[in-house]
Amino acid sequence: MSINLLVVPQVIPYEEYLEHLASASASSEATVRLFASLSLARLHLDISSWAAAAEALVMPGRMGVRCARACSATMLVTADEWKARVWRAIEEIPRELQHLGGQDPPPPRGGAAGSTNWPDATGLAPDTAPTTSA
Repeated sequence: MSINLLVVPQVIPYEEYLEHLASASASSEATVRLFASLSLARLHLDISSWAAAAEALVMPGRMGVRCARACSATMLVTADEWKARVWRAIEEIPRELQHLGGQDPPPPRGGAAGSTNWPDATGLAPDTAPTTSA
């Protein structure tokens, strides 16, 4: 599967959260909504860490790492079920809301191809270690 980063909002809208994601994690609403967007961003070929996913969505990288740790630790569904739920959620988001909440998109990160590797949503993945930036 591939993902176009331009259609991934910074945070999944509330209505889609209620319908698809609310029962997937014991984390707070805000954390789950953000983690869903980060999870979608991780499907892009050039995104290989939670920090990079956050940066692709125009957020500090550290925010992505912290969110992934929090949500992964409280996940109530399998990684495959999580993947299915976030795909259903983004498919229902109106087109006008699929553009980073009206903000300018990040610069292109390369090809539109994506990865079929799904980030580990049931525990801490090795790439969730804190990163440092200059």
